[in-house]
Amino acid sequence: MISPATRAHFEALLLASLQEGLPADWRARAQALPLPALAPVRDLRVVMLSIATFRCRLHVLIHHGLQPGLQTVFAPVADEAPQAQVPLADRLAEYGNLVCGAINRELGCSWHYAGMSTPSHLTGDVLDHTALLRDQHQLHALVSVDGQRLLGASLLIGSHAPFEFQRSEDLAAPAAGELEFF
Repeated sequence: MISPATRAHFEALLLASLQEGLPADWRARAQALPLPALAPVRDLRVVMLSIATFRCRLHVLIHHGLQPGLQTVFAPVADEAPQAQVPLADRLAEYGNLVCGAINRELGCSWHYAGMSTPSHLTGDVLDHTALLRDQHQLHALVSVDGQRLLGASLLIGSHAPFEFQRSEDLAAPAAGELEFF
């Protein structure tokens, strides 16, 4: 139901979104790579978001094992007041929001009424049950910084009817701080 071209467009979009969602200082040192299957690494935590349209539903999963590199990459900025510091779990949820939001924006260029959920924090055990969602296609990726695994990600795509999707190559990335209404 999902053509090879559509799968390739979603894979490129996922990898670009994972890269762009990282803090700006880390993007050049990071690499997002596709994986043929869910990584055998047992992650302890998952941030899950979903996107629903009339044509399909997508689940974005950001999975991590609280690797030490996460504390470094998603650390508070230097001038952030101690009382304003955000816990790592919330920073990872915001990263998931950025990744999912980029995918949602791209879908919105082609399809109206694409809606996005808020992040849910789940245990890593949910990764054993992704097949129960009966998605037509699953994409998995690894995000590494300086050659060290930072986190994993999955995009699960389900549809009730055949559909095509083509990523827009010519769209300019939104500027930081731009308001987005859902």
